[in-house]
Amino acid sequence: MFALQTNDSLVAPLLRLNQCHLEESEKTLKKHDKISELIILYQMNGKHKKSLELLKAQASVEGSSLFGYDRTIKYLQQLGSPQLSLIFEFCDWVLKEAPEEGLRIFTDNFIEVENLPRASVLDFLLSRHKGLVIPYLEHVINVWKDNNTLLHNVLAKQYREKVHNLLEEIKREESEDKSNAKENIRKYREKLCDFLKNSQNYSPEVVLKDFPTNELLVERALILGRLKEHEKVLAIYVQVLGDVQKAAEYCEANYADDKDIFATLLKTLLKPVREPPYENVELHPDFLRPNEDIILELLNKYAEKIDPYVVVPLLPDDMPAQSIWKYLETALRVEIAEHHEKEMMIGLLKAEIQRVRRQIRAEESKYVVLTEFTVCPQCKKRFTNPPAFVRYPNGEVVHLSCHDKYAQSTSSTSS
Repeated sequence: MFALQTNDSLVAPLLRLNQCHLEESEKTLKKHDKISELIILYQMNGKHKKSLELLKAQASVEGSSLFGYDRTIKYLQQLGSPQLSLIFEFCDWVLKEAPEEGLRIFTDNFIEVENLPRASVLDFLLSRHKGLVIPYLEHVINVWKDNNTLLHNVLAKQYREKVHNLLEEIKREESEDKSNAKENIRKYREKLCDFLKNSQNYSPEVVLKDFPTNELLVERALILGRLKEHEKVLAIYVQVLGDVQKAAEYCEANYADDKDIFATLLKTLLKPVREPPYENVELHPDFLRPNEDIILELLNKYAEKIDPYVVVPLLPDDMPAQSIWKYLETALRVEIAEHHEKEMMIGLLKAEIQRVRRQIRAEESKYVVLTEFTVCPQCKKRFTNPPAFVRYPNGEVVHLSCHDKYAQSTSSTSS
């Protein structure tokens, strides 16, 4: 280590060449208190644990060039999957002292970081630093676009747990700042709803098992909607939440897949239940009996999408016919239009069938006369008996083999 006596700046480049004797260099660097260079020596010789122990020790030394956790973060980011156990061992103190900065160990855009096994990182964070699970999964899913179902399921569960815990804090009056707690509830419920609407990779059957039936019913409806449980979704919107507009929007969004969904909504309104769909949930007071004004509004607004044969028998006997006349008029007009459209389609199909039949008969009536003197225009040879030939639209007849050769040459030329 002659460079120490002549020029300090040469030491680090020399160490990176990895041509120094480990024990001798270590002794010399310690003697001259060259901590940064000592870390380089350990790193180049694969002694990562020694480097990280030194970094951790220096992190709390005021005035040290290695004070803080930034160098540890950068060092851990470079290790990659083969050193995963070492990463977990030495990231712990960083995540405790500076959680947001420390999370960069698992989220920065370095190839070594992106290639870390995400399920293993998730297990580590769940067991040691649960507060970082949501931001980690948000980065993996939203930034790195990971479609792994397990990760999506866990993120949904973490959002639900977060909201539930905040709600419990308010109930127990443990939250000192209730306005802040309510804002956090709003924020995480919004995140949860957006996730349940937009993620195509979580398993609704699995996620639904973790959701309570006496809270977060808007979110429960979103999951049931993914499962196409339309009756249950509409029961939540109408019977519990009393939100007919949300129910109608849901019907609009799913009408293409289920043409009877508006009729299902009207059944929900026309046949109120006496018991709530879930325990410890109250029925909405506005929909304990049929609300004729809302029913008529829906009938008139969505008349073209509501089958009168299904809905009319469900209407109250004392409902005046005049009040549903507008709906019936529109529904009848749609029915007639659909009937006319079907008749027109049937007529067009019959005409097409006749045209094709005539064309077939015309083609079948054509014939070719081959005699012993007929010659193939391509090879100039006569046709054998029985001949294998091809007739072109212009009436020309050639050998089948001649046609195949011509077709192959044309195909090779075009390609």
